Amino acid sequence: MLTTTDHEIAGRLAAGDEALWRAVYDEHAGVVYRVSLGTARSPEVAHDVTQDVFTHLWRHPDRFDPDRGNLRSYLVTRARSRTLDVLRSETSRSRRERVEGRAAIVDDGDIADAVADVDTADRLRSAMAVLSVPERRAIELAYFGGRSYREVASELGIPEGTAKSRIRTGLSKLRVELSDAGLVA
Repeated sequence: MLTTTDHEIAGRLAAGDEALWRAVYDEHAGVVYRVSLGTARSPEVAHDVTQDVFTHLWRHPDRFDPDRGNLRSYLVTRARSRTLDVLRSETSRSRRERVEGRAAIVDDGDIADAVADVDTADRLRSAMAVLSVPERRAIELAYFGGRSYREVASELGIPEGTAKSRIRTGLSKLRVELSDAGLVA
């Protein structure tokens, strides 16, 4: 437990005291992680936010003003704010990708292409039916939901390696099915 005052901590951090920064990290990283995890519900986001909060403290120690509040409150507030920024950014990215995807479909005015797209979609649905439920769910999240394999693993509550394996195995089965349907060479 740190026995120095917040004013001393601010001064020593501003002077580049690496040992003190490590002590601050050791004492407060857990609460910063838990605050971010409680907001984001994602261990990956919480880990990244925790790293970001302490990197920011190291690079900009002058932003912590002990006259405005204690160090723990500063770090917790920064964690909440940064987590919300990440969540908003991901929501905006996802929304933008959906809108761009719709625009690409709407801009294509060729009816023959639209019919071909519907036929392809039907064949893809049929091919997806051969997959096991876990494989299908992982592929749907990754390819139709725009999630990374880490996000797939987090959402399904499985290890990252299992998510990768389900996606890889499912894609291999799809390749065979789509090849038989004449959609893939």
